[in-house]
Amino acid sequence: MYRKGGEFDQAITDLTKAVELDPQYDWAYAERGSAYSEQGEFDLAIADFTKAVEHNPQYYWAFGKRGEAHKEQGKSDLAIADFTKAIRSSLTTTGPMPSAGVCIARGEIST
Repeated sequence: MYRKGGEFDQAITDLTKAVELDPQYDWAYAERGSAYSEQGEFDLAIADFTKAVEHNPQYYWAFGKRGEAHKEQGKSDLAIADFTKAIRSSLTTTGPMPSAGVCIARGEIST
């Protein structure tokens, strides 16, 4: 809720408490990573998205968000690898699939 309202510091504080209470809580890591991304803290975001996918290897949203963070850092190869993992992980879901192709087509990342 805080993250959607732009209150990223409060979101990070609360999500940090959540992962302290449950270090396996993949959603909390992913949401905190997203809050870090919104603040431009891409190294911290990537670390949290990595924790999320370690706890849930099919967490396509976390792979996609980690890919976006890598893209922001200019790490195209890592971004494409994560977008590919996101797509493969999401093939059995009805949720949105992140697409490396869109980023490539827009010239946001190069191959």
